[in-house]
Amino acid sequence: MQGDRAVTVIDSVLSQQPGPRLRAACAEAFGLVDKSNVVSRLGKLYGDEDPMVRAAAFSELVRIDSTNLDYYIKTSLNDPDFVPVVLAVDKIGEDTLRQYLPVLRTEISRGADIDVDIRRSIVDATRPFLKANTHDTAALEILIAGMLDDSYIVRREAAEIYRDLLGENRFNMVPPAKTRLNERRIARAIERYRRNPYATIITERGEIELELFFDVAPLTVLNFIELAESGFYDGLPFHRVVPDFVVQGGDPRGDGWGGPPYFIRCEYSDEPYLRGTVGIATSGKDTGGSQFFITLSPQPHLEARYTVFGQVLEGMEVADRLLPGDRIEQILIRENHQ
Repeated sequence: MQGDRAVTVIDSVLSQQPGPRLRAACAEAFGLVDKSNVVSRLGKLYGDEDPMVRAAAFSELVRIDSTNLDYYIKTSLNDPDFVPVVLAVDKIGEDTLRQYLPVLRTEISRGADIDVDIRRSIVDATRPFLKANTHDTAALEILIAGMLDDSYIVRREAAEIYRDLLGENRFNMVPPAKTRLNERRIARAIERYRRNPYATIITERGEIELELFFDVAPLTVLNFIELAESGFYDGLPFHRVVPDFVVQGGDPRGDGWGGPPYFIRCEYSDEPYLRGTVGIATSGKDTGGSQFFITLSPQPHLEARYTVFGQVLEGMEVADRLLPGDRIEQILIRENHQ
């Protein structure tokens, strides 16, 4: 489709006042047009009330309208939602914009007052600076702050940079990951689930029956059961659908960035990713939570990288029909297969 015609079509879609998912898609579509006449349109979406839309518009604007990059970064760094902030921090690292390092140093010093994903991104943003100059004082100060962070995830990220770029082993400063389950709860679960439990994911398009691999990933399965039985998943969308790859859901934000207020540890195994295998989505080691995915075809490249915790027994035709935005109505847990 020609650029001007595409812009007219996207304008028409936006005039119907669609939901945030479609508005974000329109921002991405404007980016594909890649013409100067879309900048003002993207600018309007950049001021959208929904962070998913603002994030999508930011990603396109910093590429198309680089002359105003400073404005976009400063605006996103002050966004009330953490996702645009993370994207701005990532852009600072990607383009090695050293003038922002003092800002990042101030931000990470706020500790738990800012989202852990922001702190992780700030630490990660030091990589290109330290790769260019291992004595970069501002970047090193951020890295030190990362090593002193309360979060295991942030400290580990900092320790990996020390190892990879500075040749120093600081992993003795990384505390063990906290567990939400005490020994008594784990012992009760082992007694209860001598046989693997089962789950039924009830969706708008039908039901998907799973065996949950307690014998392979017990902590992951217990977390999934706890969330399901609390009603956490009720009404949440499948926000990501990639044909012949995966369907992914379980995000309360609906944009791929959400989850419960904690992380769970990875439980790697030699279980293969076959068609219908169920895994935990992460943004790095030990960063799982509530998001899960079902593979639509064998995916050997995921093996030993993402926790396998189940397998579809029935209903793969339902998974095949899922579209972005289709919702989970309820997840039922059973101790025996129907």
